[in-house]
Amino acid sequence: MAVYGNGNIHLKNYAPPSHSIGIRSFSGPSSGDVDVSYQFSASAADSQDHEVRYLFDWGDGNQTLTDYYPSYSTVTLNHAWSSQNYFTVKVKAQCENDDTWSDWSNPKTVMIGTIQWLSIDAYDEYNWWELPPNVYVDDDWVGTAPVAVPVFEGWHTVYVDDPYGYWYFLEFSDSYGNGASHPVYSETEITAWYWPLWN
Repeated sequence: MAVYGNGNIHLKNYAPPSHSIGIRSFSGPSSGDVDVSYQFSASAADSQDHEVRYLFDWGDGNQTLTDYYPSYSTVTLNHAWSSQNYFTVKVKAQCENDDTWSDWSNPKTVMIGTIQWLSIDAYDEYNWWELPPNVYVDDDWVGTAPVAVPVFEGWHTVYVDDPYGYWYFLEFSDSYGNGASHPVYSETEITAWYWPLWN
């Protein structure tokens, strides 16, 4: 077979389009209650229109792998958390044809539980001077008194140090000792009472 024509025309090497898969949408609530099931939805697109399945990571050590769904379709799953905390939820998708995975979606932070404000101030019981001790809640430094910190409902340890070394701690206004757990089920204010060492 002979081919005649412009000798400057050359066939270009053909390379098939690269295969890719990506999360198109990911939605769900940003807060909720313990042991209540909440719905999350995700959709992924496969560049070759293969079916995909989804891996949901719930941020509490649990993951859920779905069946395969058509590309561009939306899948919904429910999940409940058994404890109060902030959880990072994310999802990725896998192609049925060659096991290609997408990147993880942008993570969603979900707050499970009820937040209350815990306020701590400190006074010299003898002179009624306001004092600035360091305050630790659940072993984390949260500032110097007076300070307010958001905490989940429940029991929380509170510790204050002795400011400047001139006062010593007596007790908290709710009668708990230093470093003890305090119940916080509503907005709570406690005072750390001190006594001057020179008296």
